[in-house]
Amino acid sequence: MRSILIVLVLVAFATLADVVQADERQNTEVLILRDDFEKSPLEPTDWKVSANAGADVRVDLVGHYLILGTDPAGGSGPGIAVVSSTKRFSVLRNTLIFRSRVLTTYTDHAIYGDAQPRGLVAGTDRRNAIEFVTAYPLPNSVMCRTVAGGNVTETKVDIGQPVDSVPNVYQIVAKSSSCQRSADFYINGVRVATHTTNIPIVPLNVYFSTSDGGFQNVPVAVDWVSFDRIPQ
Repeated sequence: MRSILIVLVLVAFATLADVVQADERQNTEVLILRDDFEKSPLEPTDWKVSANAGADVRVDLVGHYLILGTDPAGGSGPGIAVVSSTKRFSVLRNTLIFRSRVLTTYTDHAIYGDAQPRGLVAGTDRRNAIEFVTAYPLPNSVMCRTVAGGNVTETKVDIGQPVDSVPNVYQIVAKSSSCQRSADFYINGVRVATHTTNIPIVPLNVYFSTSDGGFQNVPVAVDWVSFDRIPQ
C-alpha cells in the first residue's frame, strides 16, 4: 500500500510540474525582433524600406541610430520614408510587446506630414494600427492610437518632457482574452493610456515613418527597438 501511495504522489508531482512548466511557457516572452542598429545595412530578412514615388527620402544607419528623413525641396512631391519589420503577429493568439527608444526632431515646433508614427501596423496600412504619434501642443504631447479597419480611438497625453530634443522610450502591450482586447501604452516606463476599443486583430509588425507634407523635413532617430510576444 505504501508503495502505491508513493507512486501516486510522484505522479501527482509530475503532473503538477508539467502544468507549471506549461504555464511558465505561456507567460514567457518570445523574441520576435531586436535591433540596436549597430550593423549596416539593415538586415533584409528583418526589415523593409519604402518611399513614395518621386520623393527625395533617406533611410540611413548613422552612429548606431536608424535615421529616417526627407527633403521637401529635392523631390517631385511630399516625401514619405517608411521602415517596417517583416515579422508580424496577431493579438488573437499572442500578447504583443513593442519597445523602442525614439527621437523626433521638429526644427520649428510644428507637426508635418504623418506626425511620425512609431509602433505596430498591419504592413504599411495604418488603418489597422497600435501606435504613438506626436501631437499638439508641442513639445510634450503624444497621441496614443488604436485603429481597427479605419475606426480610431485616441488618447492625448503630456509626457512631461520634449519629444523633439530628448529621446523617449515607447512601449505597447497589446493582448486579448475571452472577454476583451486591450492595449496599454507606456512612455519612459509609465503607463499613460489603456484602450479597449478598436484593437486590430490582423497581424501587426513594427513600423516607423516620417513624412514632410511637402513643407519641412522631420528626421526620426531610432536608437533601438524590440518586438516580443507571449503565446497564449
